[in-house]
Amino acid sequence: MNSEKERKLLQERKELVRQLSSLSKLIKGSLVKGNKKCGRKGCKCEKGELHPHVVISTFRRGKTHIVYVPKLYRKQAADAVSCNTHAKKVIDRISSINIELLKAGKL
Repeated sequence: MNSEKERKLLQERKELVRQLSSLSKLIKGSLVKGNKKCGRKGCKCEKGELHPHVVISTFRRGKTHIVYVPKLYRKQAADAVSCNTHAKKVIDRISSINIELLKAGKL
């Protein structure tokens, strides 16, 4: 591996690690949208006009956990879940770079 390629890989890895540090609000899970009845007497949902709701489904310690997301925080929750997807891509790329550097004895 020539020194220019090594320099570029090291610079890219440095930038990717910097990106990881900005993902502090990451949530590992899936955003699930649905509709439900609230159970209040006389509510419009009794007639079939269901209430939209959003939850985050996560898998921890061998179990699925559901966390309700209040309407006020839906955008933030969606962003946090999408951070997880981005983090996976960044980690995969860092790993690829490190493999290239390892092969060249430059890790």
